[in-house]
Amino acid sequence: MSDGNTMHNPASPDNKSNIDKVKETVANAWENTKETVSQNAESAKETAVNAKDTVAEKVGMASETAQDKAAAAKDTMQDKAQDAKQSAQETANSAGETMNQKAQDAKEGMQSAKETASKKAGEAKETAQQKVDQAADKAQSN
Repeated sequence: MSDGNTMHNPASPDNKSNIDKVKETVANAWENTKETVSQNAESAKETAVNAKDTVAEKVGMASETAQDKAAAAKDTMQDKAQDAKQSAQETANSAGETMNQKAQDAKEGMQSAKETASKKAGEAKETAQQKVDQAADKAQSN
């Protein structure tokens, strides 16, 4: 053991031993600190990579969702356009049928009017012929 003066004598073996122990402790602490910093840096790097991957995945999912919504909107618009086209075609067909029916009705009305006019003209001709014949008979008898 040492006497009370050993602590004041830097050259004493106990002080050298204590200095070596402190140096060793400091060296170990430094190595542990470097190791901890290195592990923390690696952990931070892994966390950043994972966060990047998570963000990329979420962006990808959002992109897919946007693409799905765009595709659904496109399908809806195509369906509505097809419905509108079909409705317009049906309306045009109906209008065509109506016009054809009106044209047929007009044709039949004109045919009927022609027949009536022809009949009336025939009757008027007969009536005129009768009057001519009566006038001729009357003229001969006088």
